Amino acid sequence: MALFGCVIPRTEHPARAGVIVGLLAALSVAAFWSGLPYVLGPAAIVLGVQGGALAGNRTTSAIALALGVLASLGGIAAVVLDQTL
Repeated sequence: MALFGCVIPRTEHPARAGVIVGLLAALSVAAFWSGLPYVLGPAAIVLGVQGGALAGNRTTSAIALALGVLASLGGIAAVVLDQTL
């Protein structure tokens, strides 16, 4: 709630914040049972999209988007693999 309610609307550099959140999301895939990849991944995607609207931040925004998507998909894959094994 705090991430989507406070951090995302108030950040001045959404692309940079998206990369930071995306890195945290990617690291949290190892602890997928905590639920963090499913919160931090979409937050990185949103921040990447917001940062992409600003001129000059396209590369950083693309990195944030990629990290968010990979973390979200990695978390889903980890749950599926955990349930099948």
